[in-house]
Amino acid sequence: MLFFYDKPGFDEGLGTFLLTPFMMGVLVLIYFAIGVVLALWVYSNAKKRNMKSRNWLIATIFSGFIGFLVYLTIRDPIQQQ
Repeated sequence: MLFFYDKPGFDEGLGTFLLTPFMMGVLVLIYFAIGVVLALWVYSNAKKRNMKSRNWLIATIFSGFIGFLVYLTIRDPIQQQ
């Protein structure tokens, strides 16, 4: 079985860089940054809709993308003034 690094033209320097702990750390930081952005958006959107925004913030932080999807499906409509 051939792996991607066995193919002709593969740069071994790039392959070892992609597998370094530094790159794994960068990917983990990106994952958490996306989670924080989603949680903050849910917080502000829930506040606009007069929902329990703090509870939704906590739920989204702990459950990640799943909590974001749940919020999108059960959120209240925006109340007209």
